[in-house]
Amino acid sequence: MKSALFLAALFAPASAIELTPDNWDAETSGKTAFIKFFAPWCGHCKKMKPDWDKLMEAYAGSATQLVAEVDCTAAGKPLCDQVGVRGYPTIKYRFTAIIFKSNTISLFSPIVQGDPVLFWGGVIVLYRTLITLSTPHSVISVSTDSPADLQDYQGGRDYESFDKFAKENLKPMCSPKNLDLCDDAKKAEITKFQSMSDADLDKAIAEEEKKLEDAEAEFKAEVQKLQDKYTALSTEKDEKIAAVKAAGLGLMKAVKASKPSGNDEL
Repeated sequence: MKSALFLAALFAPASAIELTPDNWDAETSGKTAFIKFFAPWCGHCKKMKPDWDKLMEAYAGSATQLVAEVDCTAAGKPLCDQVGVRGYPTIKYRFTAIIFKSNTISLFSPIVQGDPVLFWGGVIVLYRTLITLSTPHSVISVSTDSPADLQDYQGGRDYESFDKFAKENLKPMCSPKNLDLCDDAKKAEITKFQSMSDADLDKAIAEEEKKLEDAEAEFKAEVQKLQDKYTALSTEKDEKIAAVKAAGLGLMKAVKASKPSGNDEL
C-alpha cells in the first residue's frame, strides 16, 4: 500500500492539486473550479489521467481558476461522499464566485411529483426566476464554496473537450478576493460589507437568507397550487372520457365494425 502511494506521488504532475477536507477552503475560495473525483484503480481514470494532468498544468498557479482532483480512496473520501460520487471518474464544476458565504437557493430544481412538471415547467422556471431577481443582493447562479454546490460535467473526456469547456466557462469573476474584476458599483458594495462588524454582517446575512427562505416557501406554495390544479384538471378529463365511453361510444364503434360492407350487400 505504501509503495502504491509512493508511486502515485512520484508520477503525479508537480502542478497537481489534490483536494481534501483540510485544504478545500484554502484552494477553492473565490475561484471558479473544475474538479475530477477518481479512484487510482479505475481503468477509465487511468486512461483520462494524462489529459487531466495536462489541464491542471495549464491552470497551475491561477488566482481565480482551479483545476484539481480528489482521490476518493484516500484523504479526499469525505468530499466524494459529500458530493455524492457514485462512479469514477466523476467530474464537477463551479462557475460562480460569491459575495456572501451563504446557502444557495436551488433555482432550477423544482420538486414536483409526476407529470405536472412537464406541463407547468415553463411557468415554474419563470416564476422562480422572478422571485430570485426580486431578492436584493442575489444573482441567478448563487453559489458558495461548499462542495455540495458543484454541478455535474457532462462533456467529453479528452483534453480538447476539457480545454474548450474550461476556456469558455472557467472565467475569473468578481469576488472579495478578486476586486480588480469588479465594476465600481460592486467594489463599493463589497467595501461597504467589509467595513461592517462581524455582528452586523451576520445580521445582514441572516436577513437576506430569511428572504431566500421566504421566497422558497412562497415558491413551494405556488407549485402546490399548480399541482392541485393539474390534479383537478386530470380528474375532470378522466371523468369526461369515462362519461363519453359510458354513453355508448364503444358500442357504436362495435356496431359500425360489424355492419357488412357495401360489396357484401350487392
